Amino acid sequence: MTGEQLYNDYGRGGCVSCHGADGNQPKMPLIPKIGGQSSPYLASQLRDYHHKRRVNGLYIPMENVMDTYTDDEIQRIADFLSTRGTF
Repeated sequence: MTGEQLYNDYGRGGCVSCHGADGNQPKMPLIPKIGGQSSPYLASQLRDYHHKRRVNGLYIPMENVMDTYTDDEIQRIADFLSTRGTF
């Protein structure tokens, strides 16, 4: 699957449902805008959730969502998001 398909896959986590179509329309003020962020930064943050190394106000739902992805899939999501807007 492509990064875009993984990002939009409601069965695997549905990133789009909280962050919006291009990562810049969060559903709540606490949810960050992530579209256009650098791919290395996004991949690092998402991997930290996946490997349970990041703790903040959103860590429980993010750990649950990112647990469904492999490191390679996380990289594809990060690459996709890095092309969505400017940071």
